[in-house]
Amino acid sequence: MALVASHISTKLAEKGLTVDKDLVIAASLLHDIAKMECLDKGKDHCTEGAKLLSASGFSDIADVVRQHVKLDRICMETNLPAMVTNYSDKRVKHNKIVTLKERFDDITARYVKTKMDMERIESLYKQTKEVEVLLFKTLDSDPNEVLLLEERVFDFRF
Repeated sequence: MALVASHISTKLAEKGLTVDKDLVIAASLLHDIAKMECLDKGKDHCTEGAKLLSASGFSDIADVVRQHVKLDRICMETNLPAMVTNYSDKRVKHNKIVTLKERFDDITARYVKTKMDMERIESLYKQTKEVEVLLFKTLDSDPNEVLLLEERVFDFRF
């Protein structure tokens, strides 16, 4: 996920937008910091991860981590790190870069048990599509270009 987030952040910076790439990468690496603990307890891993990070003195990262599933607002001027992190999370399934459809099919299969769950996932999909349109209109590129990053994951040069 950090690879996708780093790529998008870099491209946004090249277009002249101010984006705190270090914040985006840190939040991308830490976004699921509380997930394992929360799975068995029925707690919200976004909120719990944010609490942990805030208590450790990382409130800026905590705010982004808290929003990595559902954004507070879609605003390029005031919420860009959270938007990039949130969107990047929706483009990675485990350790593979995928389309939004693949990711949301997986989310639906794993988490939808009730009609209310389905409505929540549909709302998240709609929000993610809005973010995608805004980000990639700004970048003047195709969202599926991030799929090409998959080829670079194992292209290490020592």
